[in-house]
Amino acid sequence: MANTTLIFSDSGGYKTTNLGFAARWIYGRTKKKVRLVTAEQYRPIQPLIDIGIIDVVDLRTSANPLVSLRKLSYGWWMTETGKLGPAVSETWLMDNISCYLVEGLTSISDMLMEDARDKQRQIGQAPVGKFTEEDEKFCNNPLDHYGFVQREVLARVRSFATLPVEMVLFSSHEARGEESDSRAAIRGPGLAGTAATDKVGKEVGNLIHFEIYSELTEDTNQQTRKKTTRVIPSVKAFFVPHPDPKVPGVTYKCKVRLPSDRIPELMKRFPGGYFEPTLTGGLDRFLQAEDELLASTTDDLAKWKNEVDSKQTTAATT
Repeated sequence: MANTTLIFSDSGGYKTTNLGFAARWIYGRTKKKVRLVTAEQYRPIQPLIDIGIIDVVDLRTSANPLVSLRKLSYGWWMTETGKLGPAVSETWLMDNISCYLVEGLTSISDMLMEDARDKQRQIGQAPVGKFTEEDEKFCNNPLDHYGFVQREVLARVRSFATLPVEMVLFSSHEARGEESDSRAAIRGPGLAGTAATDKVGKEVGNLIHFEIYSELTEDTNQQTRKKTTRVIPSVKAFFVPHPDPKVPGVTYKCKVRLPSDRIPELMKRFPGGYFEPTLTGGLDRFLQAEDELLASTTDDLAKWKNEVDSKQTTAATT
C-alpha cells in the first residue's frame, strides 16, 4: 500500500507548487514517472509535464467524471486512442510509476456535485426544482447528493492508496467542520458540504495544513528616500495539531505517520511541528526527512533482530 499524504489550505497556499517539488524529489530518487489526476489549474507544474516527468489526466475534460475518477483510482490511464484503459498489470505500475498526485479533492467533489445536478440524478431524493429551458436541464442538488459524493470521494481516496506505487499525494482546500464524537469545531480538508471534514484525514497517513500568513516589509526608494510597506504572503506547513490563529476554539487536526520513537527527531528537524516552503522547496524536504527517519528505524530493528537471532543460534549450539 502506498504512503499517503494530504496537504490542504486556502487558495494561495502553494499546494500545486509543493506537489511539483514532491514530484521532482521522487522522480530524482526513482527515475519513474509521476501521474497527476486533477480538477484544478496546474500551470505552476506545467514544465514538469512538458519534460515528461508528470503525466496528467484533467477530469474537467471528462464527460463522465464520476466513472473516470473511479477507473483512475483503479490504475486506469489514457491510452493512445484518447480513452481510459486498464493498466497492463500491477507489475507494470510498480516498475514504471512512482507516485500519484490527486489534486483538488474539494474541486473534484464540487465537480461530482455539478455533474449530478446537470444530469438530474435521483439518488434517494429527487433533484430539487427541476426545469428545462431551451433544451437545457436545471435543478438544485438535494441533500442526498452531498452524502453520495462524500462517500464516493472517500472511497476513491482509499482505492488510490491501494495502487502498487510508492506514494500518493492528495490536496484539497480547507473547510470548517465538526469532530464526529465531540462536535467540537475543527478545520480540515473540504469536500462537498461539511459533514466529511473530520473523516478525510482518517483515510490518509500524513495530514499537513499549509497555513497562510502575512509579513510586512519596508522598501526605500533610492531616489526619493521614501519608504513604502509591502505585505508578503508566507506559508507554514503544520504536521501537528494547532489552533486557528483567527478563530478561538477551532483546531486544525494535523498528523504524521512515523514510528513513535522517530517523532522527536522529526520535531528537531522541524521545530514547532511545521516547515516553511520556499520558492525552491518545501514538501520535498519533509518527505525526504520522513524517508530517512523510516530507514533509520529499519536499520535499528535489523541490528536488534540480528542480535536476537545470534543469541538464539548460540544458545542452540551450546
